[in-house]
Amino acid sequence: MAAKTNQQRRSSITSSSHHDLKDLKEVFFATTENLIDMAFIDPDSSLAALDPLERSLVEDVREIAKDITVEFCRKLFYHSWNLIFIQTWFTNTVHCSQTD
Repeated sequence: MAAKTNQQRRSSITSSSHHDLKDLKEVFFATTENLIDMAFIDPDSSLAALDPLERSLVEDVREIAKDITVEFCRKLFYHSWNLIFIQTWFTNTVHCSQTD
């Protein structure tokens, strides 16, 4: 079996990264919907069962929720995905090119 060229390795990594980023997008939106639900829809829900990071995030969104609507919050998370995607893709691309 012939050794893979750098281009073949990069193509393989890019394809794999695309699937990972798609999964990341699904997780991101599912997580943000849960956050929004806890902060806006069910503000009386107990945060005791959450880990400290999740609890902090819900508390932060609840604080922000005092000044914005639930739809505006959803739009903020939706539009922030583009920045998160670009940063994640760029980080993976730079890392892959540095390992060649």
